Amino acid sequence: MKRLNGRSSRELNLLDKKQGRSVWYSYWDICVRDERSFWTRFNYIHYNPIKHGYVREPEEWEFSSYCHYLQEGSEGWLTSCREEYPPGEGEDENQRTEVRVSDGDAVRIPDGDAG
Repeated sequence: MKRLNGRSSRELNLLDKKQGRSVWYSYWDICVRDERSFWTRFNYIHYNPIKHGYVREPEEWEFSSYCHYLQEGSEGWLTSCREEYPPGEGEDENQRTEVRVSDGDAVRIPDGDAG
């Protein structure tokens, strides 16, 4: 993580002609332990731009794989998938491992202590 932060920060700082920016200042990963967890995160990824007010519908987000599934004729499947596995449902805070990055140094917060 430290190497990723340093490299991406350096590249973006060069583009913007700035110094000292930490790009990955707050990061965590979640272990996908079962199929329900997988599909819940699948939906979270598609609906997160709506949650943050960037778009009104998932197909409006140009960087999303949602449009790929629509083009494949999977609109009904996407709808039933969202109904069965709502985004954010069942997220267990104890499964999350947060990695805080400050001044290029990553500090891993053990499971259960993130917050």
